[in-house]
Amino acid sequence: MIKQRMLEEKVVELFKTGLIPGLAHPYMGQEAVAAGVSAALEKGDLVGSNHRGHGHSVARGVPEEAILSELMGKDAGMCLGLGGSMHSTDLEAGVVFSTAIVGGGIPLSAGVGLALKLDHRPNCVVCFFGDGATNTGAFHEGVNLAAVWRLPVVFVCENIFFLMSLPPPRSTLAPLHIRAPRFSGVCSRGC
Repeated sequence: MIKQRMLEEKVVELFKTGLIPGLAHPYMGQEAVAAGVSAALEKGDLVGSNHRGHGHSVARGVPEEAILSELMGKDAGMCLGLGGSMHSTDLEAGVVFSTAIVGGGIPLSAGVGLALKLDHRPNCVVCFFGDGATNTGAFHEGVNLAAVWRLPVVFVCENIFFLMSLPPPRSTLAPLHIRAPRFSGVCSRGC
């Protein structure tokens, strides 16, 4: 968690000085989520990330130098400086993708889970997403298919209690803790 925070403080500093092109979405305040989840993962387990993926990468063991190089567009970066802040991966660390599209990683993670299942691999994929993604069609489609097909996907909602520019009561009728169990009935029976 300390490494994540220190990296994000450096990201903010570099962004303010203009050394990071485009946008950079810090992961500050969410460090415990990625650290805790990653501590429970085994070798071969995978992670699908989002636009705040720097913390996920640190938690999976990607060197901070590679992350910062990626954000600054340098070829020493995770994706040779081509992915930037919101589209970086590190297959050796198990970070199979990160996407800037809100909720876009949810159906992608279901696809990765399907591949793991078809390959008879004993691993899972963890999909990190924010609470704003729960109002997208991709959320409902991806989580539903993962439950129906009993895919090895763990969906982790990093609830920051603010959906893009609106607080949840202004954009969602039922809170997350009411809606989520509707998708988990299959797995609660031991799949």
